Amino acid sequence: MTPDAKEKLQLSLAASAFTLVVTIAGAYTMQSLSQRNSEHLFRLQRERDLRERSYAKLAGLKVPWSQAIQTRSEAVMLAEFYYVRFQRLSHDKDDLAEAKRQNERALTLIAEISKLQREAFEALAEARISYSPTPQLTAALDALYRFKSVEVYDVDRSTIKEEADLLRWKDRVGKRIVELAKSEYQDKIDALLPLLEAQLRE
Repeated sequence: MTPDAKEKLQLSLAASAFTLVVTIAGAYTMQSLSQRNSEHLFRLQRERDLRERSYAKLAGLKVPWSQAIQTRSEAVMLAEFYYVRFQRLSHDKDDLAEAKRQNERALTLIAEISKLQREAFEALAEARISYSPTPQLTAALDALYRFKSVEVYDVDRSTIKEEADLLRWKDRVGKRIVELAKSEYQDKIDALLPLLEAQLRE
């Protein structure tokens, strides 16, 4: 083989090797970019799914959660009302039976409320990790997370001289239960949902 032919062959082999290296590098780069793009799209879709799920859960929990809290608190209040009426005023066994019935009703609602609260906290956690934090959104999430429990305090028995005293206590506590169920649950969810919806529409 002549030196010229040898040199041409070497140049041709070098060009082929270079083309092969560039092709492999290009294919690897394209595959890497494609994989990164797929991972990015997967993360975006997962985030979107979490956003939609947390929004739907919170919207769906608004009424049942507050109603369950209100119903249980009213049952606790009525158990106290009938028991105190039996003990201090009527001594009627029907009042004692109703006090026991209302107490049982309150106890049976604990499991339902626990389930609803677990769902609410899961939805809040999903919202916290999937939505872009803003001061307003963070404040709304924190406000709902730190809701005030609806407590029913026992009647001060020394103040009960007649049924009208007991009815005043019942009316006062009943109004407070309705106010807290609305302000601590429904109103806080109502304040949060538009903030979540604004990001869902982006």
